[in-house]
Amino acid sequence: MWILKFSEHARQQLLSMDRVVASLIIGFLKRNLENQKDPRRIGGPFKGKRQDQWRYTFGDYHILCSFENMSIVVFVINHSHSFSIHK
Repeated sequence: MWILKFSEHARQQLLSMDRVVASLIIGFLKRNLENQKDPRRIGGPFKGKRQDQWRYTFGDYHILCSFENMSIVVFVINHSHSFSIHK
């Protein structure tokens, strides 16, 4: 089963958000990814250089993750209006 982890950057992003929104995002990730047989059943992969990373959408938020040794590491959580992975 998979374990959910947050990078320091993702933690800071969650702390800077409204508490209710951050709680909803964490709940979504835990319900749909943590302890699941296949967390890739939702979301989608990146192509090209980022093919080892996976993206999820929750409302207006985009979540960027990678899979490492049965852990799902959340790197970026951003509102869709300010989201850019190509920086």
